[in-house]
Amino acid sequence: MKLLSEAQSLLGHVDWALLAATTAGLLASFLISTAVYRIWFHPLSKIPGPKLAAATWLVEFYYNCINPGQYYKKIEEWHKIYGPVIRITPHEVHVNDPDTYSLLYKTNAKVTKDPLYYQRFAGDINVLFFAKDTATHRSRRDPLNNYFSKKSVTEFEAVIVKHIDKLCQYLKRYAESTPPDSQEPIDLHYRIRCIVLDIFSDYAFGKSFSFQDSPNLGKDFFDMIRVHMASLWMFRMMTPAMVYRITHLPPFIALKLDPSASTYVKLKQDSKVAIQKIRDDPKADDLRKENRTVFYDMLHPHDDEGNPIPPKSLDDLSDEAYGLTVASSDTTGNGVHATMLGILSNPDVYTKLKAELRMAFPSSESKITWAKLEKIPYMVACIKEGLRISCGVIGRMPRIVEEPNFQVLGHHIPRGYSVTTSNYMMLRNEAIYEDPHNYKPGRWLDENGNLHTHFDKYFVPFGKDSRHCIGM
Repeated sequence: MKLLSEAQSLLGHVDWALLAATTAGLLASFLISTAVYRIWFHPLSKIPGPKLAAATWLVEFYYNCINPGQYYKKIEEWHKIYGPVIRITPHEVHVNDPDTYSLLYKTNAKVTKDPLYYQRFAGDINVLFFAKDTATHRSRRDPLNNYFSKKSVTEFEAVIVKHIDKLCQYLKRYAESTPPDSQEPIDLHYRIRCIVLDIFSDYAFGKSFSFQDSPNLGKDFFDMIRVHMASLWMFRMMTPAMVYRITHLPPFIALKLDPSASTYVKLKQDSKVAIQKIRDDPKADDLRKENRTVFYDMLHPHDDEGNPIPPKSLDDLSDEAYGLTVASSDTTGNGVHATMLGILSNPDVYTKLKAELRMAFPSSESKITWAKLEKIPYMVACIKEGLRISCGVIGRMPRIVEEPNFQVLGHHIPRGYSVTTSNYMMLRNEAIYEDPHNYKPGRWLDENGNLHTHFDKYFVPFGKDSRHCIGM
């Protein structure tokens, strides 16, 4: 009691106004001195760029969270002012130079993925996309490589055609049952994504999710994906531990906080159940021989000599399944969407492509295969242009410098700091592509109408070299 009385007496003599002023002064001094250090004395202080972005992460916070997802556009504006190499945060340098891309993303580059950046997007999960170094990436990618090779996908072509044919039959029924003067435009946004996801699930699990047959065409799921993708900009400003806790909330808590997350929770649960069934199936080895699927092999992996090796944990495989599902539905769906929009919005493109397809497949009975389609230069040009316009990954992909004398266009980047570039800026670079914001498939053809390779070095909708998207 006496101690409490003495404490109260002591607090009564405190000049709270003076204490508050002193605390505010110390905080202001700390912030000012930190800003001064970062702008004029930091190892990156000689890199050009806006001073405010060099002093604080609040600039990135504003353009990612307050004005969400707009930082890449602001960075593009800064490059026009300050040049090809600029400082965009206290610890990060951004490069907008086509020939520097391979310096950062080639197989033997002296850089590694920035772990803090990538873990902020998904927490510390063991999936392919977030592998930091080449060795880890290779160990996670190798079991999947065979499934995403051109040969394997071609062998799966009959199943792909089956899912595409569902959409074709729907369009045919609509055209035949609806008088021309009563027909209205059909929104293909969700239908395209349904096809992509049904194909992927069939390939990955041996059983389609059948989104095309669902009453609302998976609208809840795809809307959830859009919200999830938008939230990634917020995750960028959190710590990896915070992101992990948010993305691994128990289902009942996630649904309480956000009822719209029910589709996300169901997909995670369904993925886990599907993988458990594959794992516990006593006929797994026989099924693997008869019906090749991604997760049969990942659950029953073998080394190069055919000897069984331990699989990843069930939780890791569930995370991998969810990551691949989201990636396949969103980025691939966007690519198909952009290609179809580009073709249908340009009458000349539509007319030319239709004529070439009619020549290759003269009747409705003609069998359409990828082997024939890829021999039509204009068809390939339309697809490439759609991928260029859609740009699989818009955001930057930072790398940590691992060597002491790392130079970019005459600028020294010290070891331990982050350097990055953007696929979006590569694919919209005016020095490479004339009129880059418009859909022009003719740019991919020479004067004889054949495909040329002028742009191949700069064609990076899903990355390049060994670290490019496995689906390319």
